[in-house]
Amino acid sequence: MTSRHLSLRISQDSYQKLDALAHKERESVSETARRLIEEGRRMDEHPGVVFRPGFLGRRAALADGPQIWKIIDVFPAWDNTWDIKSSETLGATSVNAWQVMIAQRYYQSYPEEIDELIRLNREAADEAYAEWLQVHGATTR
Repeated sequence: MTSRHLSLRISQDSYQKLDALAHKERESVSETARRLIEEGRRMDEHPGVVFRPGFLGRRAALADGPQIWKIIDVFPAWDNTWDIKSSETLGATSVNAWQVMIAQRYYQSYPEEIDELIRLNREAADEAYAEWLQVHGATTR
């Protein structure tokens, strides 16, 4: 990714807090500032989306729900038969139609990011299941 230099002035207090966050996250101050600007831009572009830390790093999530990739894994495309006012149309899930729409709009903007997270999750699940079969398969024979 190509980058451009940006010079800006912030208060001493803001810089100290940014520096502390960078130290906590084990990033440079520049990398932390870049990440926060990008996340802020994406949250502005997609109201209802926030970024949360996880074991694979920070990920896009609903402000009032799960990570975006988890929703897209279940609802990859909008179904025009859904009644947007009825949570029953989504069955037994914990998300409503509005949340699915927010997730799908974010996915339209960043499909590679979300597809990669879905792929990594499926690989991890397949590996865990294979391990389980090895352990339990031997005891059930």
